[in-house]
Amino acid sequence: MNQASQLTLILAASLLMCACSTTQRHVPARRIVEVNIVGDETRISGRSEPGKTYKLQKTENLVSGKWQDVGNTVTASADRISFTDPVSSNRACFYRIIVAE
Repeated sequence: MNQASQLTLILAASLLMCACSTTQRHVPARRIVEVNIVGDETRISGRSEPGKTYKLQKTENLVSGKWQDVGNTVTASADRISFTDPVSSNRACFYRIIVAE
């Protein structure tokens, strides 16, 4: 899969996030506003509220409802927060940013 199709799938996940829920409970997702693939990493930015703590999650299957944490939690200092994820394969994945509990 090339970078353009990977980017399309990531953005589609951002748009579909409000329609998806986990099997155990609904976790509200923050809006992803920018995704860039730079070298060997994906950079994901989203809206945030200063002082709140967020984490990035990803899945390869929206139907399963199983999300994997990516990296560490980050406390926002502005109205936008950014995360990075190494590009480790050609497999497409979907991202979401959630408030850490």
